[in-house]
Amino acid sequence: MSRRNTRFSRFGSVFRKRRREGAEDDTDDTDESGESENQGNESGEPAYTEEEEVMPPPLLEGEMPTFFHIGILAKECLIHGYKIGAWHLSTLSKTNKDIDLSSFARAKPDCDTILGGIGTRYKLGPLFLTHDWQTDNIVGTKVGILNKAAGGQILALLRGSYGIDNDDGFKLEGRFGFERSPLKTEIIAPIYNLPKLMGYVLAQPLDNWVLAYRAVYDVDNMGFDKHAVCVGYTNGDTEVGLKYENFQDLRGSLFQRLGEKWAVALKANLYGEGEKKFAVGGQYRINDTALVKAKIRQDCHFGLVYQIKLAMSTEILYHFGFNAKDPINGPHKLGVSWNFKG
Repeated sequence: MSRRNTRFSRFGSVFRKRRREGAEDDTDDTDESGESENQGNESGEPAYTEEEEVMPPPLLEGEMPTFFHIGILAKECLIHGYKIGAWHLSTLSKTNKDIDLSSFARAKPDCDTILGGIGTRYKLGPLFLTHDWQTDNIVGTKVGILNKAAGGQILALLRGSYGIDNDDGFKLEGRFGFERSPLKTEIIAPIYNLPKLMGYVLAQPLDNWVLAYRAVYDVDNMGFDKHAVCVGYTNGDTEVGLKYENFQDLRGSLFQRLGEKWAVALKANLYGEGEKKFAVGGQYRINDTALVKAKIRQDCHFGLVYQIKLAMSTEILYHFGFNAKDPINGPHKLGVSWNFKG
């Protein structure tokens, strides 16, 4: 990520234009504790079942960040590329008639975890329609509108999914978003067979500062599952993010560039009743297209990632991990990810 794109004011919006319009956004349905609750991401791909934080996609020039972009540089350094399993492949192609075609496939080191899917998106002016199918026989459809209104941008859509081979049945939810600098808000409301009402409001009072509040409300139990108050700062070289969850747990991240090639990062649970977790690491930029990253967690798991861009639309990531307590006989992990966008 270039220094130009690290400023909050340089991040784009979740209201993605062109190929991103109408795409599933895995930033919406993820528990900030790290447990992923979402059903899919931009290519229609369901979330990993293991713990992972939200990795929002890079966004458009000149638009506001989302709630999940607070601490994005630390996430890029310490999360991106470390959980790709044995292999991961995704493609996104755009035709000259505003039709997007996407596909993905991935697996962990056994045949039972192979999963894939295909999807299509069609845009007609401010309207868009998407349809996705996965190999576990889950189908999903979204219809919505993305347009300018009241001096800002407004997004409204209906999102439905159906599991053919499971007991989940049909699910339907509505999503609304509005952005007008320096304020932004998004809400996801359950309509049928879904329990959670989620949303956030974000303000950008100064060029390098972001303030935000997020809540998750359990409609069935009539109570809040989570609150989070956040503050973020970045100037391109230094980034600090703090999240105060449920008014009892404090989480933080730090990213610091050391010259043009080196950077260090830290993510940690700073205070609270939960398990103390942290990850510390760094990165070295070999050249404009290649990057090496390394990190170690509180449980002594060590990870190493090599990521390279063969072209603007092609990214490859290689991951190797092991337990530093027993590097020879302990568990090992090896993975590769190919991503194509055109």
